[in-house]
Amino acid sequence: MSNAQRTQIRDDAISPVIGTILMVAATVIIAGAVYAAVSAYSGHNSKPPVDASWKAQATDADNNGLDETVKITYLNGPTNVTSSGMTITVATSNGAGLTSGPGYHTYSGLWNPGEYATYTLPGSVTPPATVYVTITQGGNTVLDQTIQLRQ
Repeated sequence: MSNAQRTQIRDDAISPVIGTILMVAATVIIAGAVYAAVSAYSGHNSKPPVDASWKAQATDADNNGLDETVKITYLNGPTNVTSSGMTITVATSNGAGLTSGPGYHTYSGLWNPGEYATYTLPGSVTPPATVYVTITQGGNTVLDQTIQLRQ
């Protein structure tokens, strides 16, 4: 085999290799662009999680043997949380909202760990009732609880 034939063989072999490398590179770039676009529009919550804990429990405020009150306690988390930065939703299974009850949390617009609020069943709802408690803080749900009040 002469040098001219070897050069010809090498020149012919280089073109498919370069073409394959370019096609792989183009595929990787396109896949990266598609991944970036899907990640940007995937709907993931970009808000940082809130490190806070709450507790909701049924209580018998008037000692009649029926749970007619839900007590929600802010266990731990950031101090001086404004009520505008959070929402507390307390409702029964029929959609009736609970009213503020005895010992209702009175505050100057700020929540601190250890503070609580109580909510009482409206007169139209009698135990047993299912109560749904949802608390969002900083745009994140920190408590989503179902409570069955006893009769």
